[in-house]
Amino acid sequence: MTIQLFENERELQQVVVDCCDALPPEMKSAPDDSVFAWSCEHLIEDAGRGAGSGRADVLTVDEGGRVWLFEIKIHGSSELNAGIWDRQVRPYRDGLIAMDWPTTQSHTESFFSAPNGRQARGIRPRKDLASELESAKSLLEAIAIWQRSLPRTKMEPEQVLAHIRAEVTGGTLGLGVIADESVDAVMAGAQGFDHPGPLAYILSLPSGHGFDSSTIWFRARNAEQGI
Repeated sequence: MTIQLFENERELQQVVVDCCDALPPEMKSAPDDSVFAWSCEHLIEDAGRGAGSGRADVLTVDEGGRVWLFEIKIHGSSELNAGIWDRQVRPYRDGLIAMDWPTTQSHTESFFSAPNGRQARGIRPRKDLASELESAKSLLEAIAIWQRSLPRTKMEPEQVLAHIRAEVTGGTLGLGVIADESVDAVMAGAQGFDHPGPLAYILSLPSGHGFDSSTIWFRARNAEQGI
């Protein structure tokens, strides 16, 4: 049986933004929580990537306020190896922590406010809410739009925003790699990676509803053992 894979990184990135509710339960405050991509291709002004800046692929938050930064890779990528944690994930984390919060918010808001199709790499906000989100004037307003689509909410938009700020500025957000290929070296690199928040390596494959995901490796916040 042939396993279907994503054609390119941009396709997987857009699917994660559109369908991030399909992320594994380990990534969520509660297994049935909805998840919202609050930024994509997020500009980080000092990411230690030679030129001094870089773009984090996807940032998410769930109903309970759990925040993740995900690096997206597809099969065959030369960057899908043990070094991805130190060469990409670490600089993005450190650069995000170092940026002042107003700058972080302004880079986030450009994801929603850019004219249709002019977002970085052409990645749009989640498709079922795109028309509303692209009119959002702030991250707080975007969170409120997402929450109105849910059958219930656990926190007020202001509380979700406060969680995002605390996790980002405190450096305790989750860090993960999402790929359509399982590579042992990526898992090995994660096991030796120093980070106070949770870590994850997630396998994501195309499906009729966007993608199916499963956890290859996970380490909880302040825990020593993965799965």
